[in-house]
This record gives sequence, structure tokens and C-alpha cells, in this order.
Amino acid sequence: MSFLLRFNTVPEPGLVVTDRGQEYELIMTRPHRRKDGTPTVVLTWRSRCATCGEPFTVTTGLSLKDLNRRCPRHHRPGLSVNRSRKAYRRGGAHG
Repeated sequence: MSFLLRFNTVPEPGLVVTDRGQEYELIMTRPHRRKDGTPTVVLTWRSRCATCGEPFTVTTGLSLKDLNRRCPRHHRPGLSVNRSRKAYRRGGAHG
């Protein structure tokens, strides 16, 4: 199942969303101008890697879809997260 969330207004830092059991905390927002000149906002989220439990950040626009679930070291596009991994057993992916 695909995760999709669209904000109509800029959310406040501190907001927590959960995607497939993994929490993402909004830590920063900043204005951005697209190549076509349209103003928008970039959101920076903090989570914990589903593989190793280390914190990482991911940036999005006002629409969130299929958030990255792993740190840059363990990033594996298209490969599902195995919930029996060590990070889940020790609770690292949840806070």
C-alpha cells in the first residue's frame, strides 16, 4: 500500500507522521522557488533508519508519498523493509 499525505498549509515543526509504523518528525520548513518561478515550501523530516536505527533526514514538498525509510548508508530503493531487522527489535525505528 502506498503512503500519500498532502498538506494544504505549511505544517509546524514538531509534527509527527507515521508511515508503515515508522515515525517522521518535521524539524524544519523553508521557502523554495521552483525552476518555473513558483514559490513553494521544502519540509525537512527526521526519522530513524529501519535497518540500523540511526537518525537521518529526508526532505519533501507539501505532498508526502513513499517516504524514504533508511539512512543514506542503507538506502535501497524498491527493496521492502524487513520488520524483523535489528532496528525494529530494539525499537530504534520508532523513536
